Amino acid sequence: MTNLRPEGYKDSADNWEVLFQIKERNRPVAAQVGAIDYVDGQAVWVLSFPYFMGVKGYVPAQESGVDSQLVPRFIGQDVTVLIKGLDRENNMVACSRKELVEQAYELLLEQLNVGDIIPVTVRAIMLDELRHSSLMVDIGGGYLLEIPYSQARKRVSIPLRQQYTVGETVNAKVMGLDPISVSIHAALPDPWDLVDFKRGQFISGTVHRVVNGMVFI
Repeated sequence: MTNLRPEGYKDSADNWEVLFQIKERNRPVAAQVGAIDYVDGQAVWVLSFPYFMGVKGYVPAQESGVDSQLVPRFIGQDVTVLIKGLDRENNMVACSRKELVEQAYELLLEQLNVGDIIPVTVRAIMLDELRHSSLMVDIGGGYLLEIPYSQARKRVSIPLRQQYTVGETVNAKVMGLDPISVSIHAALPDPWDLVDFKRGQFISGTVHRVVNGMVFI
């Protein structure tokens, strides 16, 4: 094999050296949850890194920073993690998200004010045993909040799964602090500010439901 290289050729940095430097400096790194594996009966996220092709990361459920019921919901989603260990021989990177989420919560408490309008990203659309739906949203830095249907809905009587998609980013209004609470519904513009109806005018509408002889349009 020749040691000659084309003019202008630059050696790419060794992935493992870069990852080692990221670990030593305690810097966050972007990743995507590709699958879930099980080690000793415990769920583990299997990560891929967009900037380190071929390297796999692993995050135990207890280091994910989310409730156990949400761990499977993150497959295919982007996350940010800290590197806790490197195993070059086995092509493995041990990671944690929990610490970053805890840091994010403290920053949010410092920076948010009641009444602020902030972007939130839908992470999951929840449905409990009573079929009550809610949204699980990322309000910043991976910190998750659950928003009940009454505060998440854009329209009345339409399931949230028809109003939102996972990964969608929308605006929400900060309603309280410590604990933090937000409302997407409160951030929506007043619908009456967007229309210009006149008495006697004929308009079209959609029937949403009929209750006790009353039609809701």
